[in-house]
Amino acid sequence: MHQQAEEWRKNRKMVLQLVSVSFVCIVFNVPDVIDPLFRLTSGLQPIPANIQELILDYLGYGSCIFLPFACLSTIPHVKEKLKNVIDYRRWPGVMNNRRRAIVGIQTITVASRR
Repeated sequence: MHQQAEEWRKNRKMVLQLVSVSFVCIVFNVPDVIDPLFRLTSGLQPIPANIQELILDYLGYGSCIFLPFACLSTIPHVKEKLKNVIDYRRWPGVMNNRRRAIVGIQTITVASRR
């Protein structure tokens, strides 16, 4: 039993990568699979043709965009760097609830011409 647990620890990173890559591929390819299956079984088109042409035909490219992030997110030190990049609260110049700028009272004079 101890040896099996040790083998699982060795293969855990590989399993996490496999699950994350599979999840990304499945999410972006589900509409391309559901639409033809629905047409075969019911004879109806569940997704209008204009939506399919505009959105779903390009949805498959999302897997190409997100696969590197899925693979990199399983590496611990890269995962922390990705969190820092994605976390908008850590961007310079972005205000959140914890940091508030204290501004003193200012008077503004407006001159009007008449």
